[in-house]
Amino acid sequence: KENLVAPSTLKRLQVSPPFGSELAVVFAPLPRETVRAEDVLSVLRRFRTAPAGAQKVLWLEDWTAMAQGCLGANKQYIKSFYEILLFGLKGLAPDVMKDVRVCWQGEMILSGPSEYWISVINAGRALNLNDVREALPPGESLEQACQVFSTLMHIGDLLSFTEAKKVTFYSDAVHVANTKAGIKLAEGYDVKGMEVVTESAATLRLMAPGEGAEADVNVALTDKEVEVNKKVKKSFCMPENVEFNPPIAWVGELLHFKKEFLITRKPDNGGDKTYTDIQELQKDFQSGALHPGDLKPAFGKALNALLEPLREGLKGKELTKAQKDLEAFTKAQSKKK
Repeated sequence: KENLVAPSTLKRLQVSPPFGSELAVVFAPLPRETVRAEDVLSVLRRFRTAPAGAQKVLWLEDWTAMAQGCLGANKQYIKSFYEILLFGLKGLAPDVMKDVRVCWQGEMILSGPSEYWISVINAGRALNLNDVREALPPGESLEQACQVFSTLMHIGDLLSFTEAKKVTFYSDAVHVANTKAGIKLAEGYDVKGMEVVTESAATLRLMAPGEGAEADVNVALTDKEVEVNKKVKKSFCMPENVEFNPPIAWVGELLHFKKEFLITRKPDNGGDKTYTDIQELQKDFQSGALHPGDLKPAFGKALNALLEPLREGLKGKELTKAQKDLEAFTKAQSKKK
């Protein structure tokens, strides 16, 4: 029993070069078959809210992804996912990403493996299974050992930032409970200045939860123009409904990149109109002054305009291989069904 008692001093990964005194940390999404444009925009949105002067850190959980069996726990496929993600981040917002320190979890662990794994073991001593359950993503139940292991690894990752005087974790829904568990553990060692800010943006899924195949209702960073148009055409967009309207949610995101959103329509339908404010667009849509038949084509055109500059870069040798890696995994999975 004495071996399960958490130690009285904090053991953590010593990062080199050390982080700054004030940090804005984002944990990247775990790998999946495609890099969703929504995930790229989520990371950028969180970094944009970081205070001026804070060092921005993007943490890529490649070893956690292997532990959880993401993409078949294939190291190359996981690397390919993150390479495409990074390309999208830097391509869409070079101004945001130019000061971001990108940390590959595996590389960071190997820089101090003994310190890191001791911190993970100590987290396991401090937490019980109920703590782990509460640290899981919303709606996820504890069924596999890998969930315990990845929860403790996340805390080990978080503890590597405790040298800073102020750390803000800008979290998505997947990481928020686990991050709070890590902060609570760190505070038990008198670590101060850590907080988590939860993202509350609307989902950019093009249909309601449970409807449609995931590949058809999420915009992928690698989608070609014809694929985007097909998805936009099928997107949910009920007249006068602004409570759940994916095209409007998307326009709100697109206005971060281009400050104007143009609706092109015939004079009999109200003529062309340019929006610079999402609230004004919502008001017009709710009143019926803006119809889905005019909103959807404009949305599709603006979305393709956002992705078009990336398409040429995605044809490069390394990124082409990365896309083929993810396609190979998807194809192999479909054969198992």
